[in-house]
Amino acid sequence: MHIARPGALIVLAALLAVAAAAHHARAAADDFYPFLEVSVADLALGANSNISREVSVSSGAHVVARETLTVPAGFSITDGRDVPEGDGVGIGVLTIDVDCDSVVDVYPFTVVNVVPEPSANDEWANWKMQGIPLAQLTMIVKESTGGGYTITTAMFPGTFGPPLCTPMTYQVTHYGVSSSSVAIWTNPTSAGSYEWSDSLISSPLTFPPEHEVTASKQVLIGPDADGDRVPDFADNCPAVSNPNQSNADMALQEAGASVVGDALGDACDPDDDNDTYSDAHESQIGTDTLDNCANGAWHNASPADVNNDTITDGTDLVALAGSFGLTVPPAPPRHDIVPNGAVDGTDLTSMSNFFGQQCS
Repeated sequence: MHIARPGALIVLAALLAVAAAAHHARAAADDFYPFLEVSVADLALGANSNISREVSVSSGAHVVARETLTVPAGFSITDGRDVPEGDGVGIGVLTIDVDCDSVVDVYPFTVVNVVPEPSANDEWANWKMQGIPLAQLTMIVKESTGGGYTITTAMFPGTFGPPLCTPMTYQVTHYGVSSSSVAIWTNPTSAGSYEWSDSLISSPLTFPPEHEVTASKQVLIGPDADGDRVPDFADNCPAVSNPNQSNADMALQEAGASVVGDALGDACDPDDDNDTYSDAHESQIGTDTLDNCANGAWHNASPADVNNDTITDGTDLVALAGSFGLTVPPAPPRHDIVPNGAVDGTDLTSMSNFFGQQCS
């Protein structure tokens, strides 16, 4: 058993105390709200995909002393002992304000494999970041009980080196396949949503930490037929590319409108606002395909509400009667509720279906 020497403990405590005092003397950063982003380049099941991640901390906050990224079960990382020493396994960029002079410094770096020592039985892989002069940074990969991994990086504890300030951004792209063509990362083999989380401790490193925050990001993995980076199982238009997944009628329902939303995204929904009039018909008569109810006299939204007062009543019938029997033009397209080129009985019948109803 190794027994720590009292003198060493005193020195360590003194260093941490000095770092903390220096930090509080020079920085007004009281907040620590890091943001995590994770992106998988190839969403296919079992793919050896590049995986990009970014941790950012806004100006005025603490920099990061240490991070522990949790990779969810399902993703696979190759044992570092099966990867050649020095093999390229990633690239990245660190941006940080060195000397706290309001000038952001930029440090591109490469990530190489370091074969774990035989005695490091708990290390699955060891990845060294080359190109950052501020510190020797290494990612230590360990297997997690129950599947998945943790990747821990001791970054800037605040005990040595120049003062460091935010903004800070730490971007890493992990190669799915190394520089010598060894598979490093493998996607899950089951489609689903996988939560990545990152435990981040603020600098200076104290015990207990002054700030410890966990940021998380859901990553969807699975077949993506339309190539919009939303897997089919979660895509509201799996056969039509729609990266933004906009769904007007569901948004209207959630906002309290008098429509019931559906699961179809606008890109493949024939009636985006679910007001029973198709987008094609509304486009012909000039009403809003994304809203079921007028927001003012100027807003043509509900086809049956000709005068845009949010209720279909006698005033709308009077307006329609003024154009009855006329073709379009001279009758306005707005009065041709069931567009067939004329204001006739089909339009009156359509209006009657909504008579006395108020929209919202």
